[in-house]
Amino acid sequence: MSALITAKLTPAAAVEAMTTGRRYGGAEAMAAGLVDGVSGLEELRGTAAARVRDLAGKDRATLGAIKATMYAGVVEILRTPQA
Repeated sequence: MSALITAKLTPAAAVEAMTTGRRYGGAEAMAAGLVDGVSGLEELRGTAAARVRDLAGKDRATLGAIKATMYAGVVEILRTPQA
């Protein structure tokens, strides 16, 4: 799990999140890089749909390959059985 956290967060945010167990509200999570966007509950569906609209016509295999390449180290660690 630490590999995933450190891949997504700045070093300072990763240390704070892992050592304190701090919980983040929407705006704080956005500022720390934990989430890509925030929305109120009423706007959630529209916000989510707008966020993925540009991806709708993209090849899923290509998008998967991009993510797998970007996070290859993390994926390898997560797939390795832990002793």
